[in-house]
Amino acid sequence: MENNFNCWFQSIDDPNNKFPIDEIIYRCPDTGSLLEVAHDMEALKKHDSTYWKDLFDSRYRRQSWPYGSGVWGKKEWVVPFHRR
Repeated sequence: MENNFNCWFQSIDDPNNKFPIDEIIYRCPDTGSLLEVAHDMEALKKHDSTYWKDLFDSRYRRQSWPYGSGVWGKKEWVVPFHRR
């Protein structure tokens, strides 16, 4: 599957304040507020629910790294550009 997904940190009180997901940062330097992880939802929506269900089911209880973990089995929704 080609990976065209993206995520980033953004300030909870100003979503225009965005930071790279791999940056070590805990609060927005401009506002001091907490950060949340945001995803490119339009890219995720290009696949229907059946696609996601089938993909995640195919990884369930597998030993292939990194998909053996319940979290990493859904890596497109966690950190989509994590390299193997």
